[in-house]
Amino acid sequence: MLTLTSKRALAITISVVLAPFLLISIYSFFYIRINTENHFDETMFRFTSNSAHNCIENPIRKINVLFSSLSGMIEKHDIIEYISPNHTELNLLIPSLVNANEMLASVLVSDNQDNYKIYPPFELENYKPSSRPWYHRDGFKDQVFYSEPYISAKKTNSEKKKEKSISVSMNLFDKHSEFIGNIAFDLSFVAMSNNMQGLVVPYNGHFKVAAMDGSVIMSSNTKDIFTRTVPASWISEAKDSTGYFRDEVNKKIVFYQAYQNPDWVAFTSVDIKEYDKLLNDSYIVLVYVILACIFCYFIMALICRAYFKQWIDTLYKNINGDDGNELPHNFAGLCQGLAKKMKL
Repeated sequence: MLTLTSKRALAITISVVLAPFLLISIYSFFYIRINTENHFDETMFRFTSNSAHNCIENPIRKINVLFSSLSGMIEKHDIIEYISPNHTELNLLIPSLVNANEMLASVLVSDNQDNYKIYPPFELENYKPSSRPWYHRDGFKDQVFYSEPYISAKKTNSEKKKEKSISVSMNLFDKHSEFIGNIAFDLSFVAMSNNMQGLVVPYNGHFKVAAMDGSVIMSSNTKDIFTRTVPASWISEAKDSTGYFRDEVNKKIVFYQAYQNPDWVAFTSVDIKEYDKLLNDSYIVLVYVILACIFCYFIMALICRAYFKQWIDTLYKNINGDDGNELPHNFAGLCQGLAKKMKL
């Protein structure tokens, strides 16, 4: 038969009291982790989506509306007259579009014979619009085409430094759906990056937009445009329209939103150490609470032990008197004393 000593009885009592606290602590540990992760993911997804909408979707929508308006009003004779020295409505309309829209750096209008005119005007040698990367020869009617980053034909002050650019173009057709020419705009990504100025990224992160070759095309630091690239693994990881992944090499957690036509990807990156700090800060409060509770339980155990021993000693003396000094002062001694009384 299992004998219940005073120490064992005290241990069982403390264990019964301590068990709910341990369960609540374990539950709180996992709840804090899951809740923090969900809040972090939700915050970063929402920020990436809103920033991409503001920096990519809104400009694209405006550009598409612009092309839609131009395609419905330009005829073959308009292109011919615009390219020639004759003054037509396009000679006023095209420059005003570029000057009024900071996203557009320049415009080139060409016919189906590779005759062209550029605004603002600059000289090009042996230039054929149809041979340029932005010229979509197989484009359908009303289809807007965004090029990949390419080396611009514009001359720079330094011959060694080649300027990169991205153009958006659309083939023009007449009322009989016959190809009559092309209109192309060079995009100003410095101006398009103005929407990022003053942008505060949660958790000290960084937001940027990159093309599919990895070139940074929009950034709050305009010096990064076409001069820096995102890691190649980021482009390969951006397989869905939206998602996130961990870059263990660069110690980043990266959220992204990808687009097609243009093939651009918006990235928001946060250092893994910032994420770990967020988790650790959440756990610090829990640790303080657990330590405070353990201290209270320890004090309660000491108090219970003192009063429990006093209570045993009182019962022992009431049962055994002075005759049972040789018996241990615990439950076993009480049982032996009671048996002795019953026998007498």
